[in-house]
Amino acid sequence: MISGDVGEVADACDANPACFSFDMEGSYGRYLKGAGQQQYTEGFNNFCKLAAGNACAGTYTFKRRSSIPGNDIDCRYTDYNGKLQPFCRVNGDVKDLAASCDANADCAAFDMDGSSTGYLKKADGPTQYTEGYSTYVKRAGGKSSAGSG
Repeated sequence: MISGDVGEVADACDANPACFSFDMEGSYGRYLKGAGQQQYTEGFNNFCKLAAGNACAGTYTFKRRSSIPGNDIDCRYTDYNGKLQPFCRVNGDVKDLAASCDANADCAAFDMDGSSTGYLKKADGPTQYTEGYSTYVKRAGGKSSAGSG
């Protein structure tokens, strides 16, 4: 079990060659998974390394320190000043962002800014290096344990 926010758990997975994915339950990290280990756990979301390929059945592939420039989904987000913005900002943890992306037919990916804010994207790339962000791309055939797809 790994303690920490989604960024800390993703870093732990990236640093471990045996880690193919990680599970999250809410805001604070949980379990690193290796190849061939059970990937679907009720109530958790599973996020796969790019290198995991088909060895991971998770819903999303993650890439640390990256973001997708542009390709924003317009969900009529209103900022703190009441002004409509041409992007879809979601406040919440990685499970909240995954659920929002799963519920939006136009969503192909999302960027997390830290561990409590993210932006829905209509394309899965290209990505660029962005410190403090992580990109999560929907995987074909991945299982959502949040009951949303």
